[in-house]
Amino acid sequence: MGMGLLGIIGWMFFGLIVGLVARALLPGRDPMGVIATAILGVAGAVLGGWAGQVLGLYSAGSRAGFIGAIAGAVLLLFGYRRFARARAEKIVRSALLSGQRRRMGSSVFQKSELEREEEKRRQKSA
Repeated sequence: MGMGLLGIIGWMFFGLIVGLVARALLPGRDPMGVIATAILGVAGAVLGGWAGQVLGLYSAGSRAGFIGAIAGAVLLLFGYRRFARARAEKIVRSALLSGQRRRMGSSVFQKSELEREEEKRRQKSA
């Protein structure tokens, strides 16, 4: 049990290091905490290690695997950011289309011309 637990802790530590390096190489705003960074690193290590071995770039246990792990984590981070941005844009669009205005920092969603015209028609028909 001790060796299995040490192996898991080792992978978590390795994942944290890989995740931190990936976030340093791909700077930007990330709402990720330490645990999410470690998960990103472990998943990137698995992805990069698998891809590097399948492509024949290195063998299991090779030091080049660290570079593959970082490359995998950078790819996952890039994909995560694209997904998160698309999701945020979808939420904003739905809020605008439904007529809800929410405060985000100092900006306020304003009604579009089409929404104002629709509101006038509703008021006239009521």
